[in-house]
This record gives sequence, C-alpha cells and structure tokens, in this order.
Amino acid sequence: MIENVVITGASGGLAASLAPALHEQGMRIVGVSREPDKVYWPAGLAVDIVAADVSTADGAADAIAAATDILGAPPQG
Repeated sequence: MIENVVITGASGGLAASLAPALHEQGMRIVGVSREPDKVYWPAGLAVDIVAADVSTADGAADAIAAATDILGAPPQG
C-alpha cells in the first residue's frame, strides 16, 4: 500500500484537485513547487511544501532530498 506521495507542480490546479483524494486515503503528501507562496490547497490538508524547481537536475535532487527528510527513506526490497 502506498503511504506517501510527492506531487510536483503543487501550485497548479491539478495538484490541488488530487491532494484531497489522496489525503482521504490516508496518504502523507509532500508538494513541490517553484513558488511555494502560490500553493493554495483546501483547508485541513496536512501537506508539507518543498520549494524546488524539478525541471533541473539539481532542483530534482533537492526535491528528492527534502521529501526524504520529511517522509523518510523509501522501503528497500
């Protein structure tokens, strides 16, 4: 079962639409956005927001590192 999810483009409408359904399923959510101050998701969602530009290799690595810090390392095996 998936327990954690990372959503890139967190300041966009699709991310805001997906987040409540994922949250209802008990998933912990990390949103990644180049502009975290523009992230507006429905009230009551427990979401961690990471500032990163995943269109670059360095930005993607930063997002992965931050999400790992928040969620923990993925299970091995």
